[in-house]
Amino acid sequence: MTYVFSWWIAVEIMGLAALPLAWRLFRNLPDRGYSLAKPLGILLTSYLLWLAVSFGFLANTWIAILLVILLVGGISALLCLKASDTEGSANARATGRAFRIAVPRIAGFVRQNLGLIITNELVFAVAFGLWALVRAYNPEISGTEKPMDFAFLNAILRSEQFPALDPWLSGFAISYYYFGYLMMAVLTRLAGGPSEVAFNLAIALLFALTASGAFSLTYNLVSRHRRREGSGDRVATAFGALGAIFVVVIGNLEGLLEVVHTRGLGSAAFWQWIDIKNLAAAPVSGSWVPTDNWWWWRASRVVHDVAFGQDMEVIDEFPFFSFLLGDMHPHVLGLPLVLLALGLALNLLWSKREAHWWEMVLLGLCVGGLGFLNSWDLPIYLLICLVAYALASYRRWEGFGRRWLSDVGFFTLVLVALSFVLYLPFWLGFRSQAGGIRLVLLVKTSLHQYLIMFGTFIYVVVAFLGYELWRTVKVLQSEKARRGFGRWLPLGLVAGLLLLLSVPLTLLKLHLVALLVILIGVGFLVFWERLRSFALPAVTSSATFALILILVALLLTFSVEFVFLKDTFGTRMNTVFKFYYQAWVLFAVSSAFGIYYLGPWVRRQRKVLSGLWFLGFLPLFLASLVYPILATHNKTGGFVGSPTLDGMAHLELAHGDDLAAIRWLRANVEGAPVILEATGGSYTYYGRVSVHTGLPTVLGWGGHELQWRGNYDEPGKREPEIEALYTSPDDASTAALLEEYDISYVYVGGLERSTYGISRLVTDKFERLMDVVYQEGDVTIYRRR
Repeated sequence: MTYVFSWWIAVEIMGLAALPLAWRLFRNLPDRGYSLAKPLGILLTSYLLWLAVSFGFLANTWIAILLVILLVGGISALLCLKASDTEGSANARATGRAFRIAVPRIAGFVRQNLGLIITNELVFAVAFGLWALVRAYNPEISGTEKPMDFAFLNAILRSEQFPALDPWLSGFAISYYYFGYLMMAVLTRLAGGPSEVAFNLAIALLFALTASGAFSLTYNLVSRHRRREGSGDRVATAFGALGAIFVVVIGNLEGLLEVVHTRGLGSAAFWQWIDIKNLAAAPVSGSWVPTDNWWWWRASRVVHDVAFGQDMEVIDEFPFFSFLLGDMHPHVLGLPLVLLALGLALNLLWSKREAHWWEMVLLGLCVGGLGFLNSWDLPIYLLICLVAYALASYRRWEGFGRRWLSDVGFFTLVLVALSFVLYLPFWLGFRSQAGGIRLVLLVKTSLHQYLIMFGTFIYVVVAFLGYELWRTVKVLQSEKARRGFGRWLPLGLVAGLLLLLSVPLTLLKLHLVALLVILIGVGFLVFWERLRSFALPAVTSSATFALILILVALLLTFSVEFVFLKDTFGTRMNTVFKFYYQAWVLFAVSSAFGIYYLGPWVRRQRKVLSGLWFLGFLPLFLASLVYPILATHNKTGGFVGSPTLDGMAHLELAHGDDLAAIRWLRANVEGAPVILEATGGSYTYYGRVSVHTGLPTVLGWGGHELQWRGNYDEPGKREPEIEALYTSPDDASTAALLEEYDISYVYVGGLERSTYGISRLVTDKFERLMDVVYQEGDVTIYRRR
């Protein structure tokens, strides 16, 4: 409980340091970016620390973090006082006058929005506490990607300088987008406590930041729309909560299918048609609750690709699955910053003037940070920010033209440049497995599998686009008398084109592609006519922003039917994974707004129709709650047993000797000397010493190094040499290899003995060349003299 509180305090401190800046930066949002101040503070603190440590100005220490937080607070206050905007103080040059202007405004905002502030804090605190409790009942840092994630966290904590040391390839820096791990390491050091507890609190924190970010974004969309109607914000608060639920709580519809299957309902032909991998073979218990272990895993494998009779792995995770699984991987680490980027895009859309230089720097810092966090996200949210600014500029200049083109062109060049230049040290050292764009030729996603994944949102998306199309037709009808039938030409051409495309696609059984073509076509038509025919305020409305999110999400899910980014797997697995994940976030936020926008609380003139539509949505919403409820019960073991946040406690039973040795190393070895241990395959127990201590080993999971570096040259060279160190009794060759890899410690435990069959001659060799510094149970640790 102490560590939970210390983490909460640490996040609040960072949020408060950035709050004045957030209040100024997000001046166009109804909540002034209050919830977004926390991820903004974490980002700024981590970035400045990374930069200072990378260039040798500071060391990676607790004192350095504290100094950087004070610097962030100072910069935040200075920009809040000095920044010139439409509200304030172009004439307030003196610091004293700027202070007298800014402070009363902030205080007035707090007084007027105290209820909203308390609600924001409650959303964050409840989400953080709830997920800390869930993690306490399944805290094990083992399986899937957790060992890698823990290794990175511990390695960054041990790195005195940046770039951080690669724990699984000694002598090399991490060649991966590790900014999110650095952020969690900063919080670990600031809050105190062991990293095995910090790992689980980091998952809880990411859950809470994502929930509060989704709340903020949806609240602002609804509140802006309602204020135009002269309404209050209670409804906006309710739909902000719905936005948080949509993003981080609900699951896809596979959970309902699990219940139906385990009950014994549905024919064999039906389950064969559903074709979710391994679902048809799952046990039928006759109950309403699935009983097989890890049944909830199948929800992340809904899309099932088969080519020439061979299964091809496809990943289609969604946020709740990720938080339940507990991998602290980049797609999860990036979620709070993704919502921060969307908040910035919304702020841009509603801006009535060009961005100041400091706003451009912050935009570049936030958007560019996504490349360092999870590189797949950068182009997606960079595009959304650029579209938002282009629409705001369109409204300012009252249409397209030379001034619009110059404004948007300059903004684009500066933002793209800053997004890369501000993170240049990372990009210069980054190596990737990406090998260009490839075509998807042999597989296509089934329509029903797509709807199992996104059906809850597609119900809203179809209605939203249909309603916006109806509004467009009404506008065109009103203009017919003034401009003639020529105004109907674009609509007629698009309708004809969609019909021309959808019919052959349907005949070819490409039902999903046909659906997406229609939805994307309607979306772009509505978007274009909104620019041409609607009043200028509609161009930057909340509905327009929701339309942008919908279109980007549809395009992401459409693109993976035809192209993928080539990697070491050689399939579209990762591309589907990364694109579907972001599509979920975009669909979730836009759907939460769509429920409000289309519901009876807004469409009073068509209250019956809106009410019936909303009633149709409720079964889908309830179905989407089946997964999180039952999966959480399964993953936590029904919340039975003694809760703990210690992610290493599970080692006590199966690997007690290793755990004791690891604790000794953590307590007695300072810095980051190289340790030799057995190497083996990915997703195994190999690499466990480097994972739990952060000490760099000669080679950990070689398969992961291949993914990170794009080749196996260095790992391939090291594998036989590690074997030689553990099998050869020769002193001279061993001494040479110890020197070559600068090995300070050699670890000999049960895994090394079973892997290499270590003989007495080998242990005698180590004793001649090294000192025994630890010997307990079946573990011996040698230190080079």
